[in-house]
Amino acid sequence: MSIQRDLSDLIKAEVITQETADKIRVYYNNKGGSSANRLFIVFGILGAILTWLGITLIIAHNWDDLSRGTKTIFAFVPLLAAQVVCGYTLMKRQSSIAWQESSSAFLFFAVGASIALVSQIYNHDFIKAKVSYISEDGSNELAIEYSFDRYYMEESKAQDAEQKYRQSLQVPNRMTYALVRIKDGDAVLKDIIIDGASIGKLVKKNQEIKK
Repeated sequence: MSIQRDLSDLIKAEVITQETADKIRVYYNNKGGSSANRLFIVFGILGAILTWLGITLIIAHNWDDLSRGTKTIFAFVPLLAAQVVCGYTLMKRQSSIAWQESSSAFLFFAVGASIALVSQIYNHDFIKAKVSYISEDGSNELAIEYSFDRYYMEESKAQDAEQKYRQSLQVPNRMTYALVRIKDGDAVLKDIIIDGASIGKLVKKNQEIKK
């Protein structure tokens, strides 16, 4: 550095004393170290954020293929990793501001992510569907295909059940709806209800009357 060469020249010329030169060196060393330390803190925080985003992308890419138990484990992995980093900072890097700030940023994002993931895992009030048609004439109409488009019954009751269902649609103000069981976005048709009664019971009753 030029300051070191200048100090040596100033000492030889007896402009300053060795003690003064040492104080100047300490001053500039501390000044440069402080600037480098701030830069290290910034890069440490950015590194923690980028690391967390990378973990999130890896998990999100395979999220739909995981079971609920596996998802729950992954939901707490970021939080546990952040706790490990914070523990290491407290035990080994307590005097480092860069480590303190980086681990705090990591823990902040990890807590929020874990809460969001657990909430998403155990809140499944949704059904996967496919849009099969969208109008192009400005009428804003669309057709949606759901996964529960079939209802299975005993073969001896299936034809009567279909007739009963078609008849119910022709009667005004008759309440006909389906009971659907939902899990992880998938759905199956559990029962068809006509005027508050199961279609299976209605068919069985009609068959007993015919006998």
